[in-house]
Amino acid sequence: MKAVVLKVGLNCNDCKRKVKRVLIDVEGIESLRIDTAQRTLTVTGDIDASEILRRVRKVRKSAELWAAGNIYSSSLDKMCGLGNSPTCSGCYPNSVSRDIVLKMLQRSGLIM
Repeated sequence: MKAVVLKVGLNCNDCKRKVKRVLIDVEGIESLRIDTAQRTLTVTGDIDASEILRRVRKVRKSAELWAAGNIYSSSLDKMCGLGNSPTCSGCYPNSVSRDIVLKMLQRSGLIM
């Protein structure tokens, strides 16, 4: 399973509705979570990060990719070897950046 986290301002219900509407027909999405306090949109499933970003930018031009990669349920230090996992120490060699991404994924309930 993959996770895509976008940094995007979704302050009102109308903005949230528009984003949900452009993502409703994307195949492979298992869950969609909007965190207005953190200003993030987290999408999980068998998805393509660029497709999610492209669609969200149709309604929220300021959307930017915050993190994308595979989700590991057991070990947060697992090396993916692909260079794109938010839980991989090889992908996030800077421990501060990695810690920020891990906390964000933990808060959103994607990893324990």
